[in-house]
Amino acid sequence: SFPSPLAAGVGAAIFYVFTPFTQIHIWNRFLYTLMFSLPLLPASLGFFAAGLSRSQFRVAILAAMPSLLFSPGFGSPAVILTLWTLIGSYSLYFLLTHSRQARFVVAYTLLFLVTWAIFNWWWLGPLLVVGSPFSDASTQANLSVLTSMSRDYTLPYLVRLVAVGNWPWFTWIVPTVVLFVILANFHHLQIKFLTLLGLLGLSLAKGS
Repeated sequence: SFPSPLAAGVGAAIFYVFTPFTQIHIWNRFLYTLMFSLPLLPASLGFFAAGLSRSQFRVAILAAMPSLLFSPGFGSPAVILTLWTLIGSYSLYFLLTHSRQARFVVAYTLLFLVTWAIFNWWWLGPLLVVGSPFSDASTQANLSVLTSMSRDYTLPYLVRLVAVGNWPWFTWIVPTVVLFVILANFHHLQIKFLTLLGLLGLSLAKGS
């Protein structure tokens, strides 16, 4: 496993905030939902994975802390779904690969769930009482936008995290380094799992 999942999660959170795509299409347009969700997702997963690898319940509480700090990111239901897909997938992976710690993994995940709900009850409670503000029409509109944009944002743009346009050669440095790291460490089961998760993310980002 990684020597420091927490460092990897925090590093990824910082990295995604300063990519060219983020600067041009998110910060420049002040899309606050994405501004908060980009650091939220890797940071939460990093904390969560660190607690599992250290077998420390208290880290589950810390793992829910980014969701409170970056809670405006939950303005989109897709962010909630993505967060719990990441947490659920990693929890299942850890459960299958550390079957002797099954009781701890289940208890740790439940503690994270309860802590997350408590930290976010200020918006989660009214949502459960009043109902979702997201109509079927807005959901269909978002899917239409995703499908439309996916025609322009082909795989070379997605892996470089850049907007559509003519970009210099050095935008290939990051995906090239990532590819070499994956190939050099692909014998590790955790790398295989994260690679599969990354490919799934690219498929969803592509949209069609």
